[in-house]
Amino acid sequence: MPIPSIFTSGDTIEWRDPSGTNLLNETVSSGDYTAKCYLRSSAFGAHTVTGTNYANGWEFEISAADSAELEPGVWDFK
Repeated sequence: MPIPSIFTSGDTIEWRDPSGTNLLNETVSSGDYTAKCYLRSSAFGAHTVTGTNYANGWEFEISAADSAELEPGVWDFK
């Protein structure tokens, strides 16, 4: 389940990323790596979400309190 493209301020936002492989065809999983998602807004700054272990991949959560502090507008993620 990918990161939601639209969400409402004050909601808890959750998504998951599966494990995968890198350019060297090596497994990239939550047992060996920490995954972070960086939300960026040119007008409002940044917010970092660190994934927790979920199966071999990661689960991400933006708490209701944190999402309430994100200003409305366009945010990008990496």
